[in-house]
Amino acid sequence: MRINWGFKMLVLVVFGLVGIVSRAQAGAITWTLVNVTSLGSTITGSFVFDADTNTYSAIDITTSGGTIIPNETWTNWVGFGASFGPGINCCLGLVDTALANQTGANLLNLVFMTGLTDAGGTIPISSTQQGTCNDVNCNGFIPYATGGTNNRVTGDVVSSTPEPGTLMLLATGLLGLLRRTGTRKLFTP
Repeated sequence: MRINWGFKMLVLVVFGLVGIVSRAQAGAITWTLVNVTSLGSTITGSFVFDADTNTYSAIDITTSGGTIIPNETWTNWVGFGASFGPGINCCLGLVDTALANQTGANLLNLVFMTGLTDAGGTIPISSTQQGTCNDVNCNGFIPYATGGTNNRVTGDVVSSTPEPGTLMLLATGLLGLLRRTGTRKLFTP
């Protein structure tokens, strides 16, 4: 049985595409807050989390209603003193300032029931913590007098499971073609 170079090249291209696509699908994904409330405040919006680097980006979260958590649009994360480095996948600490000195900034911490991953899915939010940062890097905070810490929350953070991209569909089709042709020659010299 003789398989020509064209067939061998097609096999290499298909497996290369599958490898590239599977690596490209890993990485940062968008998480959306769904039906989240705490202390009478509604919390809406989304953010991007990359589990490979433990970094948050594209934060756009809004709190409204209630009397304890400020009505605010939150776009900056603190990572519990890690504003100069990676965050953690258990929670998203938000501050209402982009300044390097976070002393006195409002803090809202969303604590997830399990850690965020790059796999997507639905993760309940177990509690919130809120108060004001008590030092430059917000390594600690002073709870609001009436808000306390670890307040019950309803709602989830949800991400759609990453779907195959165009290259993955192409690679799948080419693999199907290879399987169907079996040992027949795909190309003639």
